[in-house]
Amino acid sequence: MGAGIDGLGRAVRQSTMRVSLYIEVGSECEVVVKSLMVDERDLPSGISTSMRCQDGVLIYEVSASIDEPSSILTAYNTLDDLIRNLRAALAAL
Repeated sequence: MGAGIDGLGRAVRQSTMRVSLYIEVGSECEVVVKSLMVDERDLPSGISTSMRCQDGVLIYEVSASIDEPSSILTAYNTLDDLIRNLRAALAAL
């Protein structure tokens, strides 16, 4: 947790939420990652992601700056989008 200053000069607490998903994909992991990377552009402010393969496992990490309650919902929606797109990518193989 860190501290910052809001627009009115008041001190505010800042937290970061990190979530990692490990999803067994198999030998097509790299192909799946390439198809999913298209959706990782233009992420909402305060959200960053990384995606990679390791031994057939897709590793997806989301970091979110939690500066207001809606930031948690934004992080959740980012994870939900990945899972929805992953289903579609796996169905297309």
